[in-house]
Amino acid sequence: MSYYVEIMENNTQDPPTNTPPTSTPSPSPTQNINQTNTPINSNQPSTVNSDIPNWLAPVNRTGMAIAAGYLGMFAFLIIPAPIALIVGILALIGLKKHPEKVGKGRAWFGTIAGIFGTFILLVIIVGVFTHKK
Repeated sequence: MSYYVEIMENNTQDPPTNTPPTSTPSPSPTQNINQTNTPINSNQPSTVNSDIPNWLAPVNRTGMAIAAGYLGMFAFLIIPAPIALIVGILALIGLKKHPEKVGKGRAWFGTIAGIFGTFILLVIIVGVFTHKK
């Protein structure tokens, strides 16, 4: 019995609690976390190697840049080409106003594909209306 009392007297630790250790603060829901569990500034594009490349996933991109990219893909159908051109230009203007956003590649792709498609559409329209029977 004295052995038990001696151990209890020498034990100065607090009894265990159910709270987790507080070695690192947990990030807010709006912060991104990299692989070392430290917060990333969400205003900057992520440079962490992840499973999905940043150029593929539309993360931190403007909606206009995403729309310009998709319209640019369909500009070969000729009809959406002028829309791709307009949306691409608007996306580039929006990206200039908000330099923290990314998506310039998609916006340029939509603009360039829109230029080519609109040119082909104009050639077709002029050819149809000037064709003599």
